[in-house]
Amino acid sequence: MPTLSMDNLSAACGLILCGQEQGTGYLVSPTRMVTCYHVVRQEKSANVRIAGQELPASVTKIDEPSDCAVLELTKPVDVTPLRIASGPVPGEWRSFGFPGVARGTGITLVGTVLAANASDVNQQPSMQLYSDQVAAGTAASVSGFSGSPVVARNLVIGHLKRILEEKDKPSRPIYGVLFATQAAAIRRILGLPEDEAVAPLARPAGERHFLISYRSNQAAWARELADNLTRNGLSVFLDQEQLVPGGTLATSLEKGLTNAQGAVALITKDWLNSPWCQQEAAVLLQRSVEEKDFKLVPLLLEDVSLPAIWASRLYLDFRGQPGPRGPALDRLILALAGDEGPAAREAERAVQRLLNGVKAQVTAERVYGFWNRLQRTIIVDNRIAECAADRLISLGRPDYALEVIGATGESVRARQLKGNALAKTGRVEDAIEVLRQLEAEAPGDPETRGMLAARYRQMWESTGERSWLIEARETYKLCFDLTGSTYCGINAASLALMDGKTPEALRIAGQLISKLEVVDEASRDRWYYATAGEAYLILNDLASAREAYRRAVGKAAGLYQDIAVMRQGVRRTCKAVGQPESSLDDILTTPAVFAFFGHSVDAPTREKPPRFPKGQVGRVSADIRAVLDQYRVHFGVSSACSGGDLLFLGELLKRGGQVTIVLPMEPEEFRETFLFGSWAERFDKILPSAVVRIAQPRTHEDVWDACRREIRDAACDIAGPLQEPAQLLVLWDGDARNYVKRAIDYWEELGDPVIKIMLGQADSANA
Repeated sequence: MPTLSMDNLSAACGLILCGQEQGTGYLVSPTRMVTCYHVVRQEKSANVRIAGQELPASVTKIDEPSDCAVLELTKPVDVTPLRIASGPVPGEWRSFGFPGVARGTGITLVGTVLAANASDVNQQPSMQLYSDQVAAGTAASVSGFSGSPVVARNLVIGHLKRILEEKDKPSRPIYGVLFATQAAAIRRILGLPEDEAVAPLARPAGERHFLISYRSNQAAWARELADNLTRNGLSVFLDQEQLVPGGTLATSLEKGLTNAQGAVALITKDWLNSPWCQQEAAVLLQRSVEEKDFKLVPLLLEDVSLPAIWASRLYLDFRGQPGPRGPALDRLILALAGDEGPAAREAERAVQRLLNGVKAQVTAERVYGFWNRLQRTIIVDNRIAECAADRLISLGRPDYALEVIGATGESVRARQLKGNALAKTGRVEDAIEVLRQLEAEAPGDPETRGMLAARYRQMWESTGERSWLIEARETYKLCFDLTGSTYCGINAASLALMDGKTPEALRIAGQLISKLEVVDEASRDRWYYATAGEAYLILNDLASAREAYRRAVGKAAGLYQDIAVMRQGVRRTCKAVGQPESSLDDILTTPAVFAFFGHSVDAPTREKPPRFPKGQVGRVSADIRAVLDQYRVHFGVSSACSGGDLLFLGELLKRGGQVTIVLPMEPEEFRETFLFGSWAERFDKILPSAVVRIAQPRTHEDVWDACRREIRDAACDIAGPLQEPAQLLVLWDGDARNYVKRAIDYWEELGDPVIKIMLGQADSANA
């Protein structure tokens, strides 16, 4: 097949004008052109500018779900039409189109296929693409590229139809992600046979192929893989006979091995335990060592302990997936087709950018929102979902983490995270069941065994039953003895101390200090320093422990739940070695969580005596600021009425805090109903930085009763993992008959602290 140059590609593309819409189309015959349905909508005609002329065209076919339309030109165009692929072709792509901002000038786009079989924002089958150009130009509209052909290896594999866009800025892309109609939909609307072999990599029968090595109980998986590879132009050898192990390879398999230019090994426990499969594997491994161009790609289908000769190879992870699909399949096709270099690296860079995006979110709600936007529009690499779940657990929202984990399949890491999240939501016995099953399937994994021991410890701490303490101590000790895991070691030492086995605790703590001293500086994270700190505490070296925990806190910036966990352990260990429990509380500090209730500023139309006149706004702001400083408040929950609420939220955001707003209705309706003057503008500035919860009244509650309850619940949700009480700050005029007093009574009845700022008085007062 001749190479499709950019000149050929651009010549086959035309600017489509249809009413107020502008898009791009591409020739598939001298008189037929394909574009997006939404460019022509339900119009019957359009004008096309192509090859230096403007031609009328009629709309002859439409398919709204796939966003396809076919135009018939009034006369043929002397340009070579483009050919449509028979299936997805992963790797690098290029396109040509006419964005509105270019004023009729054609622009070339290039990028990478992230997922050949994905869904767009409307949950329609699509290709998911990435382009550095689009990512770099996120402030610019890409309107007009709709209908632009997406070309890979000289064939049209789809056409651009939409972008991942910001909610408030339509047509402006984010993350550099685009969606394209798939070639299959284009072939259907054109009436082309779906199985017509036009893939550029198709080889004549009898030529060299790729062999799939598998155990018979994975035959269905192997057949689906063979079908996927064949659709992408790769010749495949898949033996369908039940071969019996013997002294020599069966004739058919011998031929398959001899002619193979590469192989894919489906690695499972049964495959590793099969003498026949291992005889086949030995031949493949030998060829991969002796022949530079022989490609051997292992696919990991189950959690197994890989032999050294396989563990040293880069494998593709299909664990927990029901079949060969998604990003890992795309990377396999790239590797086999000889396009492993820039395309695969770009795909991996795209994943890393998204991983960094998850890690950059500073609140659980933002992590959850970021991941939700991705998973609605992108086939998410399991690493992204697992990273999001891990961060959500650290930020104190294991409930969100459980939802995210549900999209990750059944990998070891996903199940470990599930166990951790279940435990942190109080479902400890469910967590133990998950981790016991995982440990039975992959015995000896130090992280799984350590997590299981942690759940035993959690049961001991909640029930006080020594049997759980013994189970936890022995599990940690076994793991430490077998693997040298410092995490298991410090817990084994701590529990030995709690169980009265002081010599054993001191011995393990000393071993840990020796192991930790040789760890590379770059690898020392917050848990490294926390482990060292606890070991020093067990050895009763308080000065060294203080320095280690100081560094741990520095590494845990913003992860207040982790700091709270460290503090809980420190207090327990200090008590066991005869030190004051609060010895390190000045280092292991967590910020306060405040709820707020307060009066609104007096409206201009107020007829009653003044309560909160506008002239007191400055003084009240200063009083709120002083309380926030005094108590080191970082988390705040309130409604957002004009006056006290918005002053509290604004002051907290100024100091870098995190705010949750509880409203009796949706934000737009609330703004119109309860805000006036410049307070509406303050609300608009605060809202994008806040988590919003809408109160749902229960029986016999009005909306403000529901808000009062919801505000306290939200504050307690945040404060619980930090092991601190939620506190209430009120702005009050002293009247015992108003709703602020009802909030005070509600909190005091539940035994929670209340701090008051009195209107008309200069100072705050603790109740």
